[in-house]
Amino acid sequence: MLGGTLSWIEALVTNIKELFAFLAPFRVIKVYERGVVLRLGIPHRVMEPGWGWMWPCRIEEVAEVVVVEQSMDMIVQSITTKDDVSVTFSVNMVYCVSEPIKHHTAVTDFERSAEAFARIHLSQRVRERTWRELLEDQKKLESSLEGTLSTRLAKWGTDVVS
Repeated sequence: MLGGTLSWIEALVTNIKELFAFLAPFRVIKVYERGVVLRLGIPHRVMEPGWGWMWPCRIEEVAEVVVVEQSMDMIVQSITTKDDVSVTFSVNMVYCVSEPIKHHTAVTDFERSAEAFARIHLSQRVRERTWRELLEDQKKLESSLEGTLSTRLAKWGTDVVS
C-alpha cells in the first residue's frame, strides 16, 4: 500500500515540475557553463552566466555546455608496431570549449568521437613505425597527435590545451 502511495506522489511532483518547466521563462546558467538557446530546435544564441530570459512554452530550450578546461582519459589501447612488437598506449586529453554553439551542434557525442579520432590517428602512426623508431620519435608522435586533434576539435568548437 505504501509503495503505491509513494509512486502516486512522485508522479504528482514530477507533473508539477514539468508544468513549471513548461511555463518558466527564466533560466540560471552557472559560471562554468554557457547556454545554447535553441529556438524551435535551431541554435539561436548563447546565454552567458547568470539569469537569462527565454520564450516560454518550449518555444526556446537551453542546452548547457561546460566551457572550463576538462580532462578526458582515453581507454588504454594495445597496438602492434611494424616489427611486431606490442605497445600499450594511454592518452589523456585536456580540452576547453571555445564555441558553444558549434560544440553543441557539430558532433553528437563529443567524448566518444574525440576518442575514436585519437585512436585511429595513434594506431596509424604506430603501425608505420618500428619499436626503435617509436622510442626515438616519441615527442614527434605526441606533437603529431596534438596537432591533428587540435585541427579536428577546432571544427567542433573545442580547443586542445597543451
